[in-house]
Amino acid sequence: MKFHSSTRSLAAPAGLAVLALLTGCAGAPRDAIDQMAASARTVLATATGSTPLATAQPAASGGEVTEITGWRVRIGGPKPTEARWAGKRLHETPLREVFANRPIVPGEERWPRVSIDITDYSETLVTPLANGLTWMVGANSGPPRPKECVRFNAVLWNSERDSRPFKDLVMCNSDIDPAVTRAFSVTAMRYYAMQAAPMPSFSSGQARTVGPLIPMNLVPQDTAGNVALWSNANYLFGVLFYQMRYRGPLQENDPRVWFVRFSKDRY
Repeated sequence: MKFHSSTRSLAAPAGLAVLALLTGCAGAPRDAIDQMAASARTVLATATGSTPLATAQPAASGGEVTEITGWRVRIGGPKPTEARWAGKRLHETPLREVFANRPIVPGEERWPRVSIDITDYSETLVTPLANGLTWMVGANSGPPRPKECVRFNAVLWNSERDSRPFKDLVMCNSDIDPAVTRAFSVTAMRYYAMQAAPMPSFSSGQARTVGPLIPMNLVPQDTAGNVALWSNANYLFGVLFYQMRYRGPLQENDPRVWFVRFSKDRY
């Protein structure tokens, strides 16, 4: 599977943009560098939508290297051996394809809903974005992202009183199968992070709970750690969304999936 030709045509100028960031911004403030890095990632990604993973290439240390949501990522290969990453994968639970054939219906309650509570993550997933430029698509001189995982709990809500918890789920980039998985673009994931609960009757406001009410902001971005985790791990979250067949990043007013907690610096 390959990216669309429009993505390939952006590769050369995108690579130059990353090179400029690496070599021409040494004296710029960190927030300015982060903003320019985010802009570069947008150029490096497909403009909108859900796209097949790029053709994977064998990696010397096992697995394959491919492109997901603006990042060069090593997928497949040996799974991490640390005990913290032992657990069920989402596709092994009833959360798999839970949103398939269950679109938003105007004027009706918005079910099912899924809350995701991040409980652990690889330390590289909170790397300041400006320090991770060599992992981006177009920065071919550097290595891909290393093996990375997130651990989380989830709650599936079929109605206000019908819920089912799922504990200690794990998602690692070594779990990603390019033959069956698609990924959302940088722009689509950014759109998702900007969405809010559309009506007060659905929302818990600023309170972040496991449900059934949806917080006003779907992604907690109130600390530097939260922003870094979203920026680095959104490729993993996009794969989770696709495994659930959740299309929130592609359509308006579908806030049925949200994150309760994010990075540890919030607590």
